[in-house]
Amino acid sequence: MADSTDRSYSMRGRVVRAGETPASSGNLANIITVVRILLAPLFVVLLVLDGGADVVVDHRTEDFEEVLSDYDLVLDSLGGENLERSLRVLKKGGLAIGISGPPDPAFAKRKKLNVVVRLAIAALSRKVRRQAKRLGVRYEFLFMRGDGAQLSSIATLVDDGVITPVISKTYPFEQIPAALADLAAGGGRGKIVATLES
Repeated sequence: MADSTDRSYSMRGRVVRAGETPASSGNLANIITVVRILLAPLFVVLLVLDGGADVVVDHRTEDFEEVLSDYDLVLDSLGGENLERSLRVLKKGGLAIGISGPPDPAFAKRKKLNVVVRLAIAALSRKVRRQAKRLGVRYEFLFMRGDGAQLSSIATLVDDGVITPVISKTYPFEQIPAALADLAAGGGRGKIVATLES
């Protein structure tokens, strides 16, 4: 159960493909993402702003639909009503990508699913696709999967200082039980990392 300082924040920043720096990509789109953090609100705001956000919205005191508009991209991790509301903050031609929303027909086609499953998936996403079309925006479903090449690209971005992960605490591999207990306790301000001695 989350404590009283549990907050979700919307962030606006730049979209950069893996392996590119912001300067080389030429892809300076507005993006909204939601981050769930168990921290004191002021620290979270400063952390998010330091991470490149231009706008921070506390969902408990502000309606992001009233604060945000004309975005190029929304990455929605909640689905449902949040996805539908996110469509309304996009500018014409904008794209909402759902990672928990309904799969779309393009996903079913990429996965080479049988016709019956494709029809079922089309029916599941019909409402959100229809709403997106009516608003002049697009919706796509993103199936999250492990990919060694992408992880390698992300590691390069971290090594080059393009991405700076926030690390709360580092544990040697032998202390994994303590790391898991720390993780379960919550309240940290970043990732917990286990290291392997070579």
